[in-house]
Amino acid sequence: MKSKVDKIKQILKDIETGIMKFETSTTFEMMGAHYRFREMDTETFKAIGLNYDEIMQIIKYACYGEITSVGPYLIKDYVDMFKQLDNISDNLTEVDLETRQMVITFPTLHCFQNIQFLLRNNDMYVMVNMRSCNFKVNFLKDMYLSYYCGLNIANQLKLIRGCTINHIHVIMNIGSLHIYKKEV
Repeated sequence: MKSKVDKIKQILKDIETGIMKFETSTTFEMMGAHYRFREMDTETFKAIGLNYDEIMQIIKYACYGEITSVGPYLIKDYVDMFKQLDNISDNLTEVDLETRQMVITFPTLHCFQNIQFLLRNNDMYVMVNMRSCNFKVNFLKDMYLSYYCGLNIANQLKLIRGCTINHIHVIMNIGSLHIYKKEV
């Protein structure tokens, strides 16, 4: 029987194969991509190939509002994400735990469009809607950034409300999931 990590690695290979089936002038592309990753945790992300040091740099700089870049990530584009996350955390004492209003939104042309957090049956569902995502360079990092926000809310819920979150599931909806031809 395959381990969770092996199953996710196979899903990632299958995604890449699917992307390669449609070609634009500059990319290979999958349109309307939808993937559900169940019971995610930091160790799983590391095991499937996430550059953990790099993603933690992005998070650190964005949390402190530093104007810099890490790889293709312009940190100024993520500062507001963490401000909105702080606003969600600040309101956890008053919010209905089954609310549908825990949402982070992004400017129109940002690759992320929104991230919604739903708490159901002691599981956190992180619903990610993206306009565009470079599979080779950004997919794991974008998924981890979303997971990290869900983990942050889960930790705050435990601290403030005494709630235990059993699992965090990340659901990715991407209009254009692509690989640039020069990356192949």
